[in-house]
Amino acid sequence: TIHETATFKFSSGILSGSGILNDGLLLFDSIQIRTLSNTTITNNALFLVTDTNQTRVLSTTINNSSTGVFDIKSVGGFLQESTTSVLNNSGLVLKSPDGLNPIGNFYLIVTIHNEGVFEVMEDQFLLLLAGAATFTNTATGRLVGNGTFDITSEFINMGTVAPGYSPDVGTLNVTNNFALTGGKIELDIEGSASGEYDKIIVTGFPAMDGFININLKYAAALGDTFTF
Repeated sequence: TIHETATFKFSSGILSGSGILNDGLLLFDSIQIRTLSNTTITNNALFLVTDTNQTRVLSTTINNSSTGVFDIKSVGGFLQESTTSVLNNSGLVLKSPDGLNPIGNFYLIVTIHNEGVFEVMEDQFLLLLAGAATFTNTATGRLVGNGTFDITSEFINMGTVAPGYSPDVGTLNVTNNFALTGGKIELDIEGSASGEYDKIIVTGFPAMDGFININLKYAAALGDTFTF
């Protein structure tokens, strides 16, 4: 157990066993390769990944609870070495800038089950590339931000995709697999000029079996048009 005022720093080597319950700061730091093996991490506070390279993930479950923030402030990746590794998110998974690289790429090559929020900030890329795994965005799940989701995992989306981060408008990019499996795209309109309404840019072949919800936040004039 990592208590509220405590920090556990994992720099290199192998972490295995019954697991970690984090109520403080769980810090993955250093460019040394580290391995999570046959363990469970439950994060109720801050799980910070910074200045890292690769983390190998073997038969490991990461549970980010409703109070948890999993902040990926780095390039690199979590790379599965078995198909039984899972990230369950009920809180916030955030891909944020590391302050060093103008473009930030991070790989999450594990099975993902999202009931909370995945946010990718501007100029950041979250690559969900586990070909033998599934990325499930449940009915309560939200994918938001101004960066890029690159998805080659099987994508099941019953939740919400919202460019920007409410109440701010923005542009969200999705590369490869994009699906609405009963899910919805949520778009804000604050005006008719470019930059005053949300945009979602999909590079690939979207499967649009879902809904588009519009939040109109100004008095539109007859004939106003918007290219989402």
